Amino acid sequence: MAGVVFVTRLKENAAFDVVEECQIPENRNIPADQLIRLTGAHTQADYPELLRRVLVWDAENEREIVLLTNLLKLGAAARVRQYAYEACRRQQNVFGPAFFDAPP
Repeated sequence: MAGVVFVTRLKENAAFDVVEECQIPENRNIPADQLIRLTGAHTQADYPELLRRVLVWDAENEREIVLLTNLLKLGAAARVRQYAYEACRRQQNVFGPAFFDAPP
């Protein structure tokens, strides 16, 4: 799927192995940034490439949001902001307005 880029939420029951822990940005609501490989029987066959799993703390709603992306070279904060922008563009209230007040 060359040229296809995605940032989405990861299902709670997704099976994966952590391949590498990535550097966590300072002063952000991102407690985890990992390279993973899906291990489910069908998903591993359908998508054998590495993916990035970013855990985000949504302080306004007091919940964790787990994002999945194939954007391996962007920093975690940039990926989260892209997802939040797209969600708002589609009028999905994933992050509260305070999220966008944080510096990039």
